[in-house]
Parts: sequence; C-alpha cells; structure tokens
Amino acid sequence: MINLETKIKHKLKERALTIEKLAVYSGVTKQTIHNIFKKNDVKLSQLDRISKVLNVEVEYFFFDTNNSSSAPTLLQDPKLSELETEVDSLKRENNLLREMMDLLKEKHTLTR
Repeated sequence: MINLETKIKHKLKERALTIEKLAVYSGVTKQTIHNIFKKNDVKLSQLDRISKVLNVEVEYFFFDTNNSSSAPTLLQDPKLSELETEVDSLKRENNLLREMMDLLKEKHTLTR
C-alpha cells in the first residue's frame, strides 16, 4: 500500500520544508494535508500540486523506491488503476482542448 505520509514527509525533510510551507506553496490546505496523512487518500490535482512543490513527478508516489532492484516496482494499490484511468482521460481532454484552441485561432486568423 502506498504510504503518502511517509513519502511526502521524506521529501519535506530532504527539502527542509514544513507542512505549513507545503500548504502555502501548493495551495493545498494544511488540514487537507493532514487528512491525506490520516486517510492515505488524495485527489490527483492535490497530489500534482504537492509533487511540484516537492520537485518530484507524480509517479514518485506510486513506486516503491526502497526496493533493492534498480528498477522501481509499482506498488499494488486498488486506487492506482483508477488514477491511471483519470490521468489518461485528462490527457485526452487536454489534447482535445488544444485542438479546439488551434481551430479557434485558425478561424480567427481567417476572419481578419
């Protein structure tokens, strides 16, 4: 099981940051961070903001870095496939929005 508290606190210590500073820099409230620790449950958007402050990829939270082999082993968490599905969906949505923006820019250029 992924232990978000351990991973976040480890990176906080490495970066000489406090939970309070993480909350301010990430825009995730201190109370929400404590709830993440208690419930080991987080929204992908919150984890993304936290990962940026801690200077790690979101994937950091899903791999076992204590494994003795050189390649990280994906931790078995039932929420992982749900997160992967959400990430894929957001990527597709992002690509569609980019395409729409390009079409709108092209239309705007043609009407000038």
